[in-house]
Amino acid sequence: MPFSVPRLLGTLTSLGLLLSVVGCGGQTLQAPPAATTAGPAAQGIWVVRGGLPAAVQYAVVGPLAVRKLSYGGADWALQQLAEEARKAGANAVIDVEISFAPSFLGWATPHGKGTAVRIVSPPVEEVAQMPALQTEWW
Repeated sequence: MPFSVPRLLGTLTSLGLLLSVVGCGGQTLQAPPAATTAGPAAQGIWVVRGGLPAAVQYAVVGPLAVRKLSYGGADWALQQLAEEARKAGANAVIDVEISFAPSFLGWATPHGKGTAVRIVSPPVEEVAQMPALQTEWW
């Protein structure tokens, strides 16, 4: 086939559109099923980088894993983990790990994993005040 500038521009435009659509998103690799009674969309999810003290009672909702298909930061992964936990009816994500790995559209794309839980006792707000926990609200 002979070289054609309009054809080349059309191909590049199509490729650019594909990359912009694919590159902006991410994937949920693993998540528990959505809760039958979802909490409010504005409900805060407590994210813990490690485990919880033995005095905290909680129910495991399920494992979570997300990844972005293009460049991004750790905040993207934390936000996605919180969204998936909220959908499943959890109020916290524990054992959170954030890493960066190559992906189709980038050499350092954010990945996140953790376990969605529902803290039963004491209330999640009290647990969040415990010293020595690496935590944040999302």
